[in-house]
Amino acid sequence: MEYLKNPTTKKAVFMAGWRDEETKNFVTFDGLNDKFGRNKFELSLLRNYWKGIKTPIEFPEINILLPATTILPNVNLSYHAVIRQNNQWQMMQDLHHLEFTWVLVKNDVYGNPLSMKYLGESNSVSFKAPGYAKKYRICLYVFNGKEVQIINSKLNPDLN
Repeated sequence: MEYLKNPTTKKAVFMAGWRDEETKNFVTFDGLNDKFGRNKFELSLLRNYWKGIKTPIEFPEINILLPATTILPNVNLSYHAVIRQNNQWQMMQDLHHLEFTWVLVKNDVYGNPLSMKYLGESNSVSFKAPGYAKKYRICLYVFNGKEVQIINSKLNPDLN
């Protein structure tokens, strides 16, 4: 959320959308709630910023471990949630009371999201690579019971 990146900002702000949207050939991720209606972590940050109180970090640092393979159509791909502990990235062994949902996002030629495909709920996911993988991103919804954080990545960082 760009507004929170400059802590000296005291200007008014306009929120483009309260909730992420998904309709035919159109997806947004700029809401304060995810498409399922769950509050995003950024909403708590914004709320506490306006109240002038420090936000306790309730999410561990989580990222997506990408497969070390060339991505070709119909190749099996596996992605894993990893957690930063003791300054090291580690595979998620237990769920730390977190819930995970994976989705595959198809983008247009400009990188704008067009559609989403549900992949599963676990700390890892496997699926067959789509054709023209550059048009896709993988998103991991991490839910801690109160708020959700969305982590997204290219299918492979070498895909420009």
